[in-house]
Amino acid sequence: MNFKLGLAMISIALASLTGCSSGGSGGHPEEGGITGTGYTIEGSAQKGPFLIGSTVDVTQLTDQGESTGTSITTKTKDSLGNFSFKMSNTGPTIITVDGYHYNELTGLISDDKLTLRAIYDVSNADEQSANVNILTHLTHDRVLELMEAGLDVVQAVSQAQEEWITDLESIIDSDIDGTFSQFNIYDGSDDADSEANSYLLFTSAVFYQHATNLAEAENANLEAKLAELLNNTANDFGADGEINTDGLIDDLRVAATELDVEAIQTNLENLSRGETGTVIPAADIGELQSQVIILSPAEDATVSGESVVRVSIPTQISNTEFTLLVSGEPVATKDAAQVSQEELDAGQITFNWQPYFWATDNATSRHSLLVQSSVGNSRTNSNLVNVTVFPEAKNALQLSAPANNTSFKNQVDVNLTWQAHDGAQSYTVQLSKDGFLNTISEQTVNGTEATVTDLKLGVYEWRIRATNALNKTGPWSNPLNFAIDPLNTPTNLTSTVNTNETDYDVTLNWSAVDQAQSYDIQIAKDETFIDLALNTNGTTNTITETLTIGEYYARIRTVDQNGLESDWGESSKLEVGTFRTVLGGSGNDQAKKIIRSNQGGYLILASTDSPEVSTNLNGIDDWIIRVDDNGHKVNEHVSIAIGRDRFKDFYESSDGFIYLVGQDWGSSDAILLKLNSNLDHVSELLYKPENITEQFSFDYITKWNNKLTISSSNNTVHQTDMEITNMSSALEIPSLENAEQLNIKELLVTSSNNLLVSGEAYPFGGDPSFGLTNGIYVLNIGSNLNKIYEWNNTGEYFQVWMTSVIETSNNDILISGAGLGLNQILYKAAFTRLDSQGNKINQYSDDNLFYSTANISPSVNSNFFGLFSNAPSSQILAIEFDENFNELNQKYIPEVFNNIYQKQLIRESNGSLTLLYDVDESHNQSRDIIINKVPPIIN
Repeated sequence: MNFKLGLAMISIALASLTGCSSGGSGGHPEEGGITGTGYTIEGSAQKGPFLIGSTVDVTQLTDQGESTGTSITTKTKDSLGNFSFKMSNTGPTIITVDGYHYNELTGLISDDKLTLRAIYDVSNADEQSANVNILTHLTHDRVLELMEAGLDVVQAVSQAQEEWITDLESIIDSDIDGTFSQFNIYDGSDDADSEANSYLLFTSAVFYQHATNLAEAENANLEAKLAELLNNTANDFGADGEINTDGLIDDLRVAATELDVEAIQTNLENLSRGETGTVIPAADIGELQSQVIILSPAEDATVSGESVVRVSIPTQISNTEFTLLVSGEPVATKDAAQVSQEELDAGQITFNWQPYFWATDNATSRHSLLVQSSVGNSRTNSNLVNVTVFPEAKNALQLSAPANNTSFKNQVDVNLTWQAHDGAQSYTVQLSKDGFLNTISEQTVNGTEATVTDLKLGVYEWRIRATNALNKTGPWSNPLNFAIDPLNTPTNLTSTVNTNETDYDVTLNWSAVDQAQSYDIQIAKDETFIDLALNTNGTTNTITETLTIGEYYARIRTVDQNGLESDWGESSKLEVGTFRTVLGGSGNDQAKKIIRSNQGGYLILASTDSPEVSTNLNGIDDWIIRVDDNGHKVNEHVSIAIGRDRFKDFYESSDGFIYLVGQDWGSSDAILLKLNSNLDHVSELLYKPENITEQFSFDYITKWNNKLTISSSNNTVHQTDMEITNMSSALEIPSLENAEQLNIKELLVTSSNNLLVSGEAYPFGGDPSFGLTNGIYVLNIGSNLNKIYEWNNTGEYFQVWMTSVIETSNNDILISGAGLGLNQILYKAAFTRLDSQGNKINQYSDDNLFYSTANISPSVNSNFFGLFSNAPSSQILAIEFDENFNELNQKYIPEVFNNIYQKQLIRESNGSLTLLYDVDESHNQSRDIIINKVPPIIN
């Protein structure tokens, strides 16, 4: 439809007020913009109407909905929101209007500006119409989403509109046709689409009323609340074409009942009279507002238990009778005398409906809810609400006794009881032994109990179903079991593991068995219970035993007063001090570092591109996870920023704060982020020295001399206080005298409170790109920044890369790295040990251990553990060495052989090992993060 309000006289009368530039372009094109000649587009900007002088920006889009950078700007010509412009090109455009508007609810001008948008497809017609209104704005994000997905603009607009109309049909049930950009809140022309215009005005008023309700409840600015409501709804709807915001549809239903329809139409028509001297009829929305509206349950709600049907009613209900119909069948009635004063004051009544009687045994069923108001022979129907009743409605039937799995001895008659269900007139009771393929007995009773007699030994199932006064019978309840047998086997075996000073106290609990004299308890190291760690008997249903770390199996059986034994109960696996936790989603999740937390458990630094982990995923995000001592995730923090993951290292202070360092890719500055012990953001600091123009990053972090000490990508060291209020310039640490520094790979505070700076270096005068002559350096610095010693092995062709450095129990320094392996292709693991003065004690390498050892960890008696693989991405191997690099113990971990990427190993005080590694079992670069705690390795 060519929508110009049908008022040529308005355009003529207000021509002098237009914001057009010379040449009739309808705006002021920026340099390189649209020329403003060609196809004429006229339109109106309406919430209520935008005031004269509101800004109208028009930008051409690509077929994928992206800006071409070509745009023009014009202004509204009058306070009815009219504007016009010319376009030289056809195709999709976005029209954005910003300005003050007329509040149709109050008849007043808005206190603040509002921005609305519309997507419009410019055709080759000489004259065209494109209105900007609340409907074009609410579907704007969805149109762009569909264009990006490959639909052309016409298809995208059509689909978005259909989805919107479907989503709102429980509030506004309409068969409107046409395009939202052609709708108008005025019926100002002979060919006006009154139904479409009414739909627009009613939708606009309902959203405005809801925003008003929110603003009043929160004592907030109305226009701010309106903008927030519209933009949040547009964003929500844009993602999938559905309104998912909790409670919004219900709130809009309530708002619809609160509208003063007559005032709205009067306000708009008064505005038109003031602008044009003639009343332009406002769209008629009276018929869209029902006086009786089902407020809940919502359209397409799922119900199972008792449901309260909440209904909005008019203020005057004399002689009115309200009837709830379910799928056309009357269920409950309230007349005016039964409506309480409280309900009348609230303008709402409720019906209690039992969905159970409309449920089926195994499938969902669809039913419609309707409230009919009657005065004499006159009947008015509310909106129709469709709900889905789930088979779980049978859970409304609660069986009481006997409890599930009750065992009866020397008893053949059993009394069955259940809770009364509201609306039930009678109950049918069934008894079976084979899942109700065959029925042993069936009886119908009016009360809530029945007795089954002359039972034989065995296990029985029983269930009930109820019938109401309308002769509607619901589904069978969930059955319960009871047994007629000597004694039950113990059930519900659970275990609790607590750490003592050296081992673990394991407590077993199980459900007490009636008439049990005692219990036999077995704990074994194997599932067949051949290698027993415990074989004992007790008289209570709990036992506590001390076990060493490892995997065990437990089972219980009952012994009666005659010494007869039941069957063994189901065995339960006991993870005593061990666990294997998998972290990650459908994307590529990679671990970086694990540390034992001062608060107990562990902290893990990782990256993720899984949408299940990062709901607002931006490429690759940083992921910090806290797990407890049993490997259970406690909480997490996802850091989202421009670019990719930012953080490389982290440190936890004794008071639980966590500090992360890395590079902020958006600014090219280094970043220091502080989190509290709950992983909540506390503060962050961006830093780059004034003389640095290229990218600058922080690489490693520790605490030294009561300050956070951080290395940078420029091989400098900086410090800041624990509140990260100010970052120092580079510390004047000693430089290497015998080699050229390539990087800093680690910062380690020694037991004597010296700072150990280590990394890779190359010989003086050498070529750093010729990696074969590179080596490792260690620089030991005192608290006054004085050099204690330096060491390097550049040019020795032994260690060309560094991976980790530790201090052993006798204060030696152990450095792990990579040396040239077979054929100088694969790199082998290589180690060097220094004494406390920086003198080399010994060194070791192994061609059979692949270089990418993630780290080493101190053990007892100057021993250490290393984490290796025997080929790239193959099964990982943990090995314990003594101080002379003799292999003491080793174990392949875990039972997966390929696509494992080892990261880190921690040797615990009890000898167990906590491992951090990645697994890509699907071979598609989609890794999961594994935290694996294993028993001590003893060969």
